[in-house]
Amino acid sequence: AWSFFYATNLNSLTLSENLVVIGWEALTGCNRLKELYIPAGLEKVYDDITSTSSLERITVDKNNRYLCDVDGVLYSKDMKNLICYPEGKKASFYKIPDGVEEIHSGVFIYSRTLKEVSVPLSVRKIESATFYAVEHIMYPGTQEQWLSIEFESTTDDLKHPGRVHVNYNSAANNRVEKTVPSRCNSAGTLTVTCTCGYLYSHEYLPMSD
Repeated sequence: AWSFFYATNLNSLTLSENLVVIGWEALTGCNRLKELYIPAGLEKVYDDITSTSSLERITVDKNNRYLCDVDGVLYSKDMKNLICYPEGKKASFYKIPDGVEEIHSGVFIYSRTLKEVSVPLSVRKIESATFYAVEHIMYPGTQEQWLSIEFESTTDDLKHPGRVHVNYNSAANNRVEKTVPSRCNSAGTLTVTCTCGYLYSHEYLPMSD
């Protein structure tokens, strides 16, 4: 753990092929590191390894038997566990693939631009501090199905209306979107009105940011 804790000048990193585990918060504060390559022999990555605002992508060696990446996001090899979403990834919406059963602790907690996440029916467990940076969750099931998910104690707020809005039956609801593109030195906006009655908006960061 804390192997490169606040190594603020670190802009590239080559991990040993003999490395087996990356510990908790190992890369916290490495705010110049944009990409992390995980070698074939690595077996486990602890939660909250990448509390770094610059990390945009995680790439896993194709021969790794334990881990994989999808569009720069880290999963277990069987795609049942969502392990890490890079904090610096520039997207306002993310769709978790069908088949994912567990969302690990703090996955979206530090995301700078992410505002909306689509959670599939396959999810059975959501660990702590997962959606702190998210404003809106799309869920295709009913409220009863949502409440049947196992939530860790610090995610209990996801069971009730509040800071994070959960749109149940999202597949049946329609959305009207109005987008103002971002420019090199000005932010853009996305305004969404849903037939469930919820309206929300958020900013895209300037393109040069």
